[in-house]
Amino acid sequence: MEFVERTVHIGKISFPYISGFFSFREGEGTIRAYQKLNHKPDLLMINACGITHPANAGFTSHIGVVLDKPTIGITKRIFCGRAKMPQKEKEAQPLYHEGTQKGWLLKVLPETKPIVITVGHLTSTRSCLDITKKCLRGNKMPEPLRIAHRCAGEEKKKRGKRGGT
Repeated sequence: MEFVERTVHIGKISFPYISGFFSFREGEGTIRAYQKLNHKPDLLMINACGITHPANAGFTSHIGVVLDKPTIGITKRIFCGRAKMPQKEKEAQPLYHEGTQKGWLLKVLPETKPIVITVGHLTSTRSCLDITKKCLRGNKMPEPLRIAHRCAGEEKKKRGKRGGT
């Protein structure tokens, strides 16, 4: 895994923040930023839920379907579903929603709460966990998301923005 490039899309957001409708607010900008990439990734890891959504398709699933790309959703809290809380570092517990396993809770570091790993699109529960574990580099969040978060912060700073997206 190596950092290859980054793109940015700056545009007006016309949809208000409403919990559960993140795709309507952020989807277009995400797709436009993706389209600017010279090197398209094989898989997208997105800081949002996938099929652990009341509609069984969150932002991560939406982006995967629109771009026809495999996606994995990673969040810091459960939006939908239930799981036992992992206690030990690197321990994963299955996350169930409506009687079906749709992801995992993974305790990455001993002093932190677990992350939520969910299927987005064209991935399986097992591949999501395996890929996420391979992307861990000593931080709570997988390296692609950690870098994306850092890059977004740098872009906001350049434009004098604070907080938000």
